[in-house]
Amino acid sequence: MTPYFEKPPRIRIAIPALGLAAFLGFVGVRLYLIQIVRHHDLRTRANAQYVRRIPVASKRGTIYDRRGRAVAISLDAASVFAHPQLVQDPIATASRLARVLKLPARKIQKKLRSDRPFIWIQRKVDLARAEAVGNLALPGVGLVPEGKRYYPRRNLAAHVIGFAGLDDKGLEGVELKYDHLLTGGVRSLSGRVDALGRVVFREAEDTPAASDLFLTIDEAIQHVAERELDVAIRRSGAKSGTVIVVDPATGEILALANVPSYNLNTFGSSPPAFRRNRALTDPYEPGSAFKLILAAAALEEGLVGPGDLFHGEDGFIDGVRSLSGRVDALGRVVFREAEDTPAASDLFLTIDEAIQHVAERELDVAIRRSGAKSGTVIVVDPATGEILALANVPSYNLNTFGSSPPAFRRNRALTDPYEPGSAFKLILAAAALEEGLVG
Repeated sequence: MTPYFEKPPRIRIAIPALGLAAFLGFVGVRLYLIQIVRHHDLRTRANAQYVRRIPVASKRGTIYDRRGRAVAISLDAASVFAHPQLVQDPIATASRLARVLKLPARKIQKKLRSDRPFIWIQRKVDLARAEAVGNLALPGVGLVPEGKRYYPRRNLAAHVIGFAGLDDKGLEGVELKYDHLLTGGVRSLSGRVDALGRVVFREAEDTPAASDLFLTIDEAIQHVAERELDVAIRRSGAKSGTVIVVDPATGEILALANVPSYNLNTFGSSPPAFRRNRALTDPYEPGSAFKLILAAAALEEGLVGPGDLFHGEDGFIDGVRSLSGRVDALGRVVFREAEDTPAASDLFLTIDEAIQHVAERELDVAIRRSGAKSGTVIVVDPATGEILALANVPSYNLNTFGSSPPAFRRNRALTDPYEPGSAFKLILAAAALEEGLVG
């Protein structure tokens, strides 16, 4: 066998060259696999280590009254977050954060031991505390600017404005209804971290600008409405009340007040019943459809004037207690105040058989076509105020009333509450009649 060094020079050069070529080929294949084949996967894994996406809420738009006075604004604040896997010492970090944020250290430590890649430590802290947290320079802990919703008038028009939650999402009122306009969309920050887990720079993604909102509510009128309603509730001993002020020329709502109310800045501590918008959700009292119809017909024909006096018969009709079932006595009443008197009663007058037949027939056809479960028709003679027809569907045979369900025998025109929001319908109807927009 010929020793290696005794072989010809070409062979001695070829062997290392082949080895080097094989090595370079192996490296080339590896580079191809890493940079071409697995490029996307490895880049994603690298970004997961060095890039952090921080979801933040866009600064909400301002809500103004009709005269441009702000009733809901967003203040500058900051939120403290952490990436638990980047926190080097959860116990020491929790202790230092607790002293600044005035939170229990155990609560913070529990969050820092979470398996999730991102957690909030505290949301919407004031700028002074945020600066103190930043000065701690804790690995894995960072700050992100956010807006904090603030209501400078506290409980003014609370049921109209509503409120936004911790994530700046509208939860009630126009804050909820127009949330998509007030927020401008979801926003997030992309930040790169160093070897110690500290965010070294951030990049904000472009999002649509938030819009401001102007209400038809007038702050001054709203304030007076709430004040007078509160006084009336206290005097009468009532549990709740509602006031709606409408511009009859345009139909715009100038004020909408409910009692009880609540402070928008501390909405979480108020009972749900206080946050309910009674003008929209609570049913109107039974039979009130008659009052507006009769009053409008009498005024239209000039049979009565706003200042005319009427005697309430002390709550009795021909010696029988008022049909409404109310027991409070009522003496002389000015016509314009009759709607507000607690003993106002509904009254049945002459029915015209032919008109009643047509009303029942057409109502039955309308119910069948619409698929509704029930309906009511009231026909009034505007010259006399007489009820010419009162039809209800479903109805029943008077000769076999015992075999009909109780629901069929109920006079829905008097007993059924109006659907939610009918307070609006009545006030708008009255405004339209007042302006002569409808006949």
